[in-house]
Amino acid sequence: MYLYLYEGASESPVEGGTISEAIIGSFPHFNPLLASNDHNKYINRLLYRSLLDYDINEKTFVSDLASCDTTNLLYIECFLENNLKWSNGENITADDVIATLNLIKKTEVNPSIASLLAETTIEKGEGKIIFTNVKKDINFLAVFSQPILPKTIIDSLNTDMLQGNFSPVG
Repeated sequence: MYLYLYEGASESPVEGGTISEAIIGSFPHFNPLLASNDHNKYINRLLYRSLLDYDINEKTFVSDLASCDTTNLLYIECFLENNLKWSNGENITADDVIATLNLIKKTEVNPSIASLLAETTIEKGEGKIIFTNVKKDINFLAVFSQPILPKTIIDSLNTDMLQGNFSPVG
């Protein structure tokens, strides 16, 4: 059994509620940059947010951090939702999204996402993030499910940390 809370978080759990998770097998790596399947993907989905989430009932992508127009896979604009915050109260910004995706593209820590980003330009526009691709590839939508990290964390990572486990104690 484990408990994962951020030290210094601006929000605290509400008294009276309980969330219990159990994992049989190896302990999750908590590294949202690595390609994940099994319980790592599930746990990281609870801990980190992505630009879009897939709504099984609606059978479509919906906003998690951003509203994105994916009708033209060669040119996609995403607009971050208002009042997005990290657990420490800091704002979630376009710089966080761009830093996360550029790190994956540059280091290939996640080869699947890196290959999708290989010929993609990611730019910050006025109030939006712009993805420009050279080819139409429906698989590119997987990029929008990639968990996002704060730019401050991205800037502090070294090469060993990219391929390793993230600390479960913050």
